[in-house]
Amino acid sequence: MDKRAAPTREPEEEEVFDSLTGWVARHVRNYVEVQVGANKFSSRARTASAEEGPHLWQRMASIFPQYDHYQKEADRDIPIVVVERVG
Repeated sequence: MDKRAAPTREPEEEEVFDSLTGWVARHVRNYVEVQVGANKFSSRARTASAEEGPHLWQRMASIFPQYDHYQKEADRDIPIVVVERVG
């Protein structure tokens, strides 16, 4: 069974944070400062929804195929963090 298959329901926020590694949970709960080239901006980090996850995973794995290897070796689902500009 594919570990990244969409769950039958969206997890409650606390379930998501309980399952994430510490650094991901800290960033998802906070605003982050992002720099792309010389451009700096405030952003909010969140975990990808069940609908977004499979598409985003495929997109990132097409750029860096090693992600699929990491997931196969992991004993948990690797979270996908989406960073969105605020303001």
